[in-house]
Amino acid sequence: MTLLGTSRNAAWLAVDSLLADWLVDRVKRRCARVRTVSAAEAAAASECRMALDGLIAAKAAPQTAARAGELTRRRRPGPT
Repeated sequence: MTLLGTSRNAAWLAVDSLLADWLVDRVKRRCARVRTVSAAEAAAASECRMALDGLIAAKAAPQTAARAGELTRRRRPGPT
C-alpha cells in the first residue's frame, strides 16, 4: 500500500465501510469485489439520490444565503 500512501489497515477499514453499505461483496477471506446491480436497482438508487440531493439543497440554500450576507457585511473595502 505504500504506492497509495496508506496502510493496509486503512484500506481494509474503507472496504469494511463499503461492505456495510452493501456496495462490495467479500469473496473468500481476503478479497472484495464491487457488487453487481441490476438496471432496476441502479435506477432506483439514482432516483433516491436525486430526491435526497434536492432535499439537501433546499435545506442548505437559506443557510448559504444567510452566510453569504454575513460575509458580505464583514468584508472590508479594499484600497481604491
